[in-house]
Amino acid sequence: LEASIQILQRQLSKTRGDWLLADAEYLLSVANQRLQLVGDIETTRQALEAADERLRESGDAAVFKVREQIAKEIALLNGISVPDIVGTYAGIQHLQDAVEGLTVFLPHAGKQVELEKKTSPDLSQHGHEILDTVAKKLEGYVVLRHTEQPVTAVLTPEEAHFLKQQLKVRLEMIEIALVQENDTLFNSSIADAKQWLQKNFAENEKTEQFVAELDKLSGVKLRNQYPDISLSLKLLKDISKLRIETDKGALNSPAPAQPANEQQ
Repeated sequence: LEASIQILQRQLSKTRGDWLLADAEYLLSVANQRLQLVGDIETTRQALEAADERLRESGDAAVFKVREQIAKEIALLNGISVPDIVGTYAGIQHLQDAVEGLTVFLPHAGKQVELEKKTSPDLSQHGHEILDTVAKKLEGYVVLRHTEQPVTAVLTPEEAHFLKQQLKVRLEMIEIALVQENDTLFNSSIADAKQWLQKNFAENEKTEQFVAELDKLSGVKLRNQYPDISLSLKLLKDISKLRIETDKGALNSPAPAQPANEQQ
């Protein structure tokens, strides 16, 4: 009972400035936890600003160095670029909807068809001119494309649907990595989706746009290297030392010069 009474007396003897310093110390602890454990930059900034306001209200001259350090830490937080998780997630959802518009690469059977040899009739000069005109008109409509993919057999509609579903699964892996803020899984999933796309889908304008969107995603950095904001908390915990330094500075400062009439 006696020990409890002594604790209560010490608590009651605290001034408003002491309570404000204790509140500021708690807010600085919250700021460090939110940044290092959760990565919540906005809440961390608000906690630092609230702690600085408590220190200002305390009126204690010894907290000047603490407030100066808090200002530096807030400036470090302002220099961090926060990724737009919601916007990036919406972009991935748009890519999933665009998968159905992609053209699956359908290789031909690869069997040579034996054509009956027929003796073509001789064409007159006028006939050759007609063929040349038709050939020129067909330029730009018929495109021959070389592919390094092995030609096996024509894909069935079920197989084509499976290829598109597999691309959607890879996009879902990108979304999972985005929510978890896992940079390694995020980049590897994007590379896997690009490889699957280039291997199984035809090269056209839609495919190129799809690849361009994946390249934009690969430039997103999910995890930042957060700065160390613990120095202000360490300084505040050692407030007694700061008070001694402040008192020494006040004693060693030169006295203000007296007016000439007072010296006489």
